Amino acid sequence: TSLQQELNRIDKMDDEYIREPAPNLNMFNPQTWYPRTRDKKRRIIYHYGPTNSGKTYHALEALKSAQNGVYCAPLRLLAWEIYENMLDSGMQARLLTGEEVFGDDNATHTSCTVEMCDLFEAEYDVAVLDEIQLMGEAGGDRGWAWTRALLGLYANEIHICGDETVKKLVTHIAKKCGDDIEFRKYKRLCPLRMDNPITNYSDIQPGDCIVGFNRNDLYQVKNEIERNTSYKCALIYGQLPPENRRTQSRLFNNQGSGYDVLVSSDAIGMGLNLNIRRIVFHSVSKYDGFRRRNLTNTEILQIAGRAGRFKMYDEGYVSCMKMKDYKYIYKNLQQRPPKQLIACLRPEEVHIHDIAEQYPWLRFSDIIRCFKDRCQVNENEFFIPDYEKMLQIAQIMENIPLSVKDKYIFTTIPLRSNSIESLGFVQEWAINLARDKLVYLHLDEKQLVEIMEKLQMSLRAVYLELNQSNNGKINGAPPRMMENNSNNTSLDINMNVNDINDVELLYSILSCYRFLAFRFPTFVDYQKCQHLLHVAAKMIQQGFDDVTIQNKYHYQQQQHALNS
Repeated sequence: TSLQQELNRIDKMDDEYIREPAPNLNMFNPQTWYPRTRDKKRRIIYHYGPTNSGKTYHALEALKSAQNGVYCAPLRLLAWEIYENMLDSGMQARLLTGEEVFGDDNATHTSCTVEMCDLFEAEYDVAVLDEIQLMGEAGGDRGWAWTRALLGLYANEIHICGDETVKKLVTHIAKKCGDDIEFRKYKRLCPLRMDNPITNYSDIQPGDCIVGFNRNDLYQVKNEIERNTSYKCALIYGQLPPENRRTQSRLFNNQGSGYDVLVSSDAIGMGLNLNIRRIVFHSVSKYDGFRRRNLTNTEILQIAGRAGRFKMYDEGYVSCMKMKDYKYIYKNLQQRPPKQLIACLRPEEVHIHDIAEQYPWLRFSDIIRCFKDRCQVNENEFFIPDYEKMLQIAQIMENIPLSVKDKYIFTTIPLRSNSIESLGFVQEWAINLARDKLVYLHLDEKQLVEIMEKLQMSLRAVYLELNQSNNGKINGAPPRMMENNSNNTSLDINMNVNDINDVELLYSILSCYRFLAFRFPTFVDYQKCQHLLHVAAKMIQQGFDDVTIQNKYHYQQQQHALNS
């Protein structure tokens, strides 16, 4: 594509570009970035222990009893859950994520994603910082948000929750900040035991969660279970929009929904409250974006620990699909997770403006490069995250006459990885913004529907093939699936699993627009974007429902053939 050619040209130009000396950034004492907070002596309470130990519950109880406070969530989905929990408790609550705000501006309590916590104006009685271990290498490129919150939250009390891997690191940072710290250790509320390996899907039981690390594998597992057992499967993975993850979580948790089994990626490992009895590892290896590797000890403990929801089950169980994986999982469950001794650190936005003013010859992408290549940190305390995604966006913004502040906002959008299509939209929006034009969303519901219409033919073909393979014994597929709705522009459209990815990509593009509309008033199609996001999420859910209908129809016909 032309955009891909432009990115390749920029990369080549970067290799040839002779730059004047760029600045070195002194980041040895990041606690000084928040002078208002350094004037306060905070009380830090570290709730640590394994999953399903009640540590977050006790921290939230302290938050609820406070005059005001904030909960900092690792996931948008979890921020929503706590927000609703606050409302159910009769609290004046507000939800704040990178793309949306709900509730009263004068609310006493806020539930937010960790990246959105206010460090410079808000004053809190109590703050809760969940999954604190993600500030270390376990959090990857997002870890900076936890480090930032721990350094800068202006609160009398900060309750941090997580495992024990960053206990020494948190203690060190609290000392640098001049804060008091105390520890509260928790044990699992119910025992966790190894169960025999699952030899085939007939061994699947209600309350099972099969965990895999490849999107196609997850769909295959869902299909196999639904086609060969009486169960229906909810499905959760990282690229799935939060609205759909929320729906799938509720289907699994609701005992009357008929969805007794969950198929999931490691997305379940980050604090989602799910009624899981047994974790079944489909595999113990994953592709991490660079290479295929075995799961780490921390990953296995985090995922396995989700088994045995307190008050739902007396015990939690862990199993696997392959005998060779059994020993590896068992070995890791007996070990304590390795300590994390360094925290992820990223400069604040103000540093970008300082560099731009002091070194006006630097291109915007060079400023971003400075963060990776020229930041000076104590390597025994901190590490710098990867800026590849930010740099990719910075490069396409290079010749667009926007301010450094506006360009930086664009680099923080929730861009889907390796999405050239998304970059094309982002570039177009930036150009229109620079020209002082109203930025419209050039997508409509009809376009979304048209993308999916072609899928009806493939589903009809599946049933015709199924009918032929059974010597004509199938008397026809469910009527809704076999109807020719080529002229129908409603949401009643059938999808197969391969094409749900197309709608997820569209959802990602819409999320980028909503993120920018939240920050720039000239992005005038916010309401339209909200509607289309709802449409896209509904399409994905319809796709899941259709796959389940198709699978259960196959199972019923199989049972009918066996009984006849």
